Amino acid sequence: MSSEHPPSGGPREALERAEYVVTAEIGPPVDTVAGVPVHTVSTVGLPVLKGDETGHPGLRVAATPAPGPDSAPVDPLVGVRRAVLFLVRDERGGHWRTLVPGVLPVTGDGGPLPDHWPGQGDGQR
Repeated sequence: MSSEHPPSGGPREALERAEYVVTAEIGPPVDTVAGVPVHTVSTVGLPVLKGDETGHPGLRVAATPAPGPDSAPVDPLVGVRRAVLFLVRDERGGHWRTLVPGVLPVTGDGGPLPDHWPGQGDGQR
């Protein structure tokens, strides 16, 4: 199993596997790389959980498709305004990309990392 796709463990396990974990304001897709949508995100003034603490106003992040409700791949950043992103460096493209799962939408104050991804094993929607 590749380190790029963690098992179905929770966000704490993804934190260990990711190279860069940061809270980000998510922008709309601006490009594609190998058919994967690329978003420009801002990390300026937002919490960093792992990695470079310099705020980036225009970090390029390829949103690795995640399985949707009908198992069709979906862009995990569509409709998300702010999220904790669990990222690895794409060696071929030189940009960052999300793990699968690797997007934890932030609601309210954010708080500590939950034990489970939203909607998986925690009784949430």
